[in-house]
Amino acid sequence: LYNGIPIQEEASVAHFDEGVAQLKITTPKIHYYTKESFTFLQHDKIPSIIKAKIIKVDPPKSLVVLTNLEFLDASPLDRSHIRVQPQKVINATLSRTKIKLLDGTIENISESSVVLHVKMVDVEKLLQKQLIDEEFEIYFQLPTEKGFLTIISAPASIFSIINETIVLNILPNIFMKSKIKQYIAMRQNRLLMELRQQLKH
Repeated sequence: LYNGIPIQEEASVAHFDEGVAQLKITTPKIHYYTKESFTFLQHDKIPSIIKAKIIKVDPPKSLVVLTNLEFLDASPLDRSHIRVQPQKVINATLSRTKIKLLDGTIENISESSVVLHVKMVDVEKLLQKQLIDEEFEIYFQLPTEKGFLTIISAPASIFSIINETIVLNILPNIFMKSKIKQYIAMRQNRLLMELRQQLKH
């Protein structure tokens, strides 16, 4: 932002160490950053925008020096609209009236939705049995920071079906939602750590 007006350009990482990033910006817009105290970063490996503090601008060298990289959400627990992809395969089961309908793997997850990859034959069964508008129960296990698995179950409804992908709206109770929040926070933090490692090399 410059005086509240968004400006945008691509930047390359010149150096990264101990939480301090040096970005190389070759356009004349670098002068705008001398008037600002912070900026925002986007990267294709990070699911949300990162806010960073500007600590130095060196126009002759085309460098902007940043620190205090943090996710844009106001609180570490305020991730209701953040969607993350699992690091490892997470299997899930969709049931109705305690009878298993299908198994799938979670492609991504937020506090209120799950995207499942399933077999086409299972999608066809749902369509044939006209179950699209019914209520379901979804079961899966989320890893924790300590390496344990937390069992998650929640009511679910189908939002959309695209080929072998089912998008589900979920309504977890307070306890289940807190566990999903913790998982999302853990994945975001690890993604940021991975990005920092990549920037060092």
